[in-house]
Amino acid sequence: MLRRTTSRTVIYMPTRGRHGRRKAQLIHYDERVFSTWRVFMYCTGTVFSSKTLWASCCVYWGLALTLCVSLAYWEPEAERISHESFQNIVNYFATIIGFLLGLYLSTALSRWWAARQCISELWCWIANLVVVASVHLPEDMKEAKAMLRRYGLASFHLTFDAARGSEDLNELMDRGLLTKEEAAILQRGNAAKAELVWGWVLKLFSLLAEKGRFAHPDMALGVAHKISLSARSAVSNTWTYVDTQLPFSYVHLLGILVHINSIFVGLLSGIVLGKCTARVADNERAPMMGFARDEYTTPFASRADAWNVSQLLIQQLLFLFTIPVFYHGLLRLAERISNPFGYDETDFPKELYCQMLEEETLALQYATEHPPHLIRRLAQGDPFEAAVAGLREPTVAGGLPEGCNADLQDCFRGDYGGLNDSRGSPSDTRLLLGRESITRQETEETPLLGWGVV
Repeated sequence: MLRRTTSRTVIYMPTRGRHGRRKAQLIHYDERVFSTWRVFMYCTGTVFSSKTLWASCCVYWGLALTLCVSLAYWEPEAERISHESFQNIVNYFATIIGFLLGLYLSTALSRWWAARQCISELWCWIANLVVVASVHLPEDMKEAKAMLRRYGLASFHLTFDAARGSEDLNELMDRGLLTKEEAAILQRGNAAKAELVWGWVLKLFSLLAEKGRFAHPDMALGVAHKISLSARSAVSNTWTYVDTQLPFSYVHLLGILVHINSIFVGLLSGIVLGKCTARVADNERAPMMGFARDEYTTPFASRADAWNVSQLLIQQLLFLFTIPVFYHGLLRLAERISNPFGYDETDFPKELYCQMLEEETLALQYATEHPPHLIRRLAQGDPFEAAVAGLREPTVAGGLPEGCNADLQDCFRGDYGGLNDSRGSPSDTRLLLGRESITRQETEETPLLGWGVV
């Protein structure tokens, strides 16, 4: 069960991952936290939670440590070793990698947002399907309306399942979105299951139009054609971003450059750290052994010289522990968002989207089938002037205008007189859903989607 709480810095939603494992997906975060020191407190859901990232960096740190110890304790002239050549190589690679890695990450983010837009487009067409079916189909066609809504929701589920590589339809049958017969037909469609559903939608609209179940069959059928074909295109475009990866040669070359640069960073850091460690160790060891400093060591000429060595030591440690981490972190980030339909923390939360879409379609269907009093009067054939005049009539004891059906009691309550009063404010007429009032404070404190904070 999800819930909303007062702390909403980072909100996660529990879900089922691959092989039924319990996981959590991020659904909301507070952007303001990234401008504070609290940004260092978060690891879950970031690239720093990747074991692969730290395993790769440990290799470079181990290389630097091995070279540092070798030079400091087994090379008598470690201080005279030059590291400028390695510094030039690292600087050269940094220029190339900075450009290529920025372009790679920018392209990956653009594809991620385009995939999200495809999901939004599919969402909109499913909602439009429910509205059109509720408007054009008569009230006695509840089974057909429910079937069209069910097909739309099934297509949304199947789009995520196909992107995740899941072929199991048992979950959809358990949810009541597919029958056994429909699931058996879809099993023959392989990866095109989400598209096949829209063929059923269009076929059902066509048959209903032939049987004269629409008041305006030509218009309804034309809208149905547009919705079905557009939704099928949205599903196809979503799979295009998932199945079509960036050129292999480009990504491979970028990965090689990042690894080679990290190796040179490890070598450079090992040499510099070895030189600094050898100089500090020799400077401290000679007096304790009874030797003069100028016979066996190169002492610090001044306190400033000692501070320069310490500064170089600290600078190289920071360089070693940041550059490989951030370069590999950017590679890992681009890899994570290449398919945002998976089970990772930063992927699209399928369960939340499906729950929101189901609630939205239910609300659209109810609101369309139970319109306000003016629209109901017009649907009954009353002239517009008479329907509008009915809004000015005094309300009955139940709070509804005369002629308004009692089944709207739970949906519409309040004073309708303010609708035609130029001096009245919008607050004079309140649209209520089974409650006396809904304020902003109540909406923030009332569990709506059951969000939970981890």
